[in-house]
Amino acid sequence: MAEKKLSIRTKLGYAIGAFGDTIPLNIFNFYFLFFLTDIAGISPVKAGMVSSIAVLWNAVLDPVVGYLSDNSKSRYGRRRSFMAKTIIPYGVCMFLIFSDLDLPQEWKFVYFIVVAMAYYTCYTTFVIPFFALGGELTTGFEERTSVRAWGSAVGYMLLILALAVPPMIVGFVGGHMGGTAVQGWRTVGALFSIIIMLGMSGCVLATRGKEPKKHIEDAEKRKNPIQSYWEVLKLRPVRFLGITVLFWAMTSSIASGGAVYMLTNNFHAETGEQSVYFVCIGLFSVAWTPIINGLGKKFDKKYVYVFAMLFSGIALCVFGIVGVKSLTWAIVMAFLFTFGNTTFFTVYFSLMYDLSELDEYVNGEGRVGAMAGLMDLIQKCGTAISMQMLGIFLQLGGYGISGQETSAAKTIISANTWFPGILGVCAGLLAILYPVTRARHQALKAALKQKKAGGDYSEAGFEKLIRR
Repeated sequence: MAEKKLSIRTKLGYAIGAFGDTIPLNIFNFYFLFFLTDIAGISPVKAGMVSSIAVLWNAVLDPVVGYLSDNSKSRYGRRRSFMAKTIIPYGVCMFLIFSDLDLPQEWKFVYFIVVAMAYYTCYTTFVIPFFALGGELTTGFEERTSVRAWGSAVGYMLLILALAVPPMIVGFVGGHMGGTAVQGWRTVGALFSIIIMLGMSGCVLATRGKEPKKHIEDAEKRKNPIQSYWEVLKLRPVRFLGITVLFWAMTSSIASGGAVYMLTNNFHAETGEQSVYFVCIGLFSVAWTPIINGLGKKFDKKYVYVFAMLFSGIALCVFGIVGVKSLTWAIVMAFLFTFGNTTFFTVYFSLMYDLSELDEYVNGEGRVGAMAGLMDLIQKCGTAISMQMLGIFLQLGGYGISGQETSAAKTIISANTWFPGILGVCAGLLAILYPVTRARHQALKAALKQKKAGGDYSEAGFEKLIRR
């Protein structure tokens, strides 16, 4: 029997939660390292350290928030109660993270570590329940892909806003209002603070009554978080998905963080040209989303996931060979890269949601929050590693050092091509080993249904999913 499809209104109501995910995540990934080095005057290595510490802190919090969300008994819902409480502090942190205070360098370094950690605390407390909510709106294999496709479509439209608008604001404040770059970035923080709070509030209100009524009534029966996450991690498909997430997170973060350096230093792009480049990235992502959704329905989404990462990883390596000779070439490269990146952020969540049924079959609990927390932990570890690597790579290549401009320019191109490209190819190759397919997931769901009903069931058709 076919499962009831969600209404477009429900999918869109959920999707606008991307205001609390896409905008903060991408502003941080694309601009924060550059802001620290070129606006706040912090060295590339220290700037990479600030970013890495914040992201690692986020990684530590991911499983904690996932566990607390899974076990919440709030009358407002397990997920939405966390999301609602984060809105105001999240907005405050968005403003502070792009506020360069007049402090000595050592105190400025500490200030940005503290603010960035607070920023990511808010990010985690919102997005982990948000991700988990997406997996609980439906249990349908294809419908979950559709939910994520809506989330991705809204997210990539917001990506245009997040990436194109900051250079415009900085340019407007400096060119038309006589302000400084510091004032321009502070304005960026203030404007986006208001935007994300409005969007997050809309998601919380729009999903009222849509969250399943599922609570753990007996607190004594709760498993401790270490045991809970260990049980999830012991599932073989979880480990295979996790390793692909780690490698692509490194790919995406290096390519994202390196882009603004390429635009400003190699092509000397003005703020308007930078905005055009980032608008293109957002438009490419929006354009790829329905194609990816269609491919996921026609073919198995696992194979779409594998192909897209291999394709984009190889494309970056090719540009590493032939070079990125102009802004136009950079836009073409971005078009090819966004296919893999958009596929990852569309399909990976859907793959993660499918693992909750496996968890329920093997361990007796479908812990979507724990699954989301674990995967986000892995993703943030990849981001933290790559941020620090990018900072070290730039400094070793001579970035910011007088007389080493030619060396720095070559290093920046490598940071946008070879470096992420090789990691992307590794992610695609490792994804081949991921064992969950459409047929196996359907066999698993049929057996789980029989098992819960107390009837006879067979593990035929999904043996590879339960192999340790």
